[in-house]
Amino acid sequence: MDIIKVKFRGVARCYQYDSTGLELNRGDRVVVESERGIQLGTVMKILRGHNRNGKKISLKKVLRVGTEKDLSS
Repeated sequence: MDIIKVKFRGVARCYQYDSTGLELNRGDRVVVESERGIQLGTVMKILRGHNRNGKKISLKKVLRVGTEKDLSS
């Protein structure tokens, strides 16, 4: 599983999401489902092939890479 840490505007904390299957880089904008609904966030850190010491974890998946339309709203 590939895990990314995402930061949202106005929030100090980063949140983890499953980015398996997506080629992302630090600074990319992504659309994810958060506790506050669908949000646009910024990739702050990438942990490729990360498995949390063999422990099974459940993370929400990144919905998609942010589009120009997302960035302008």
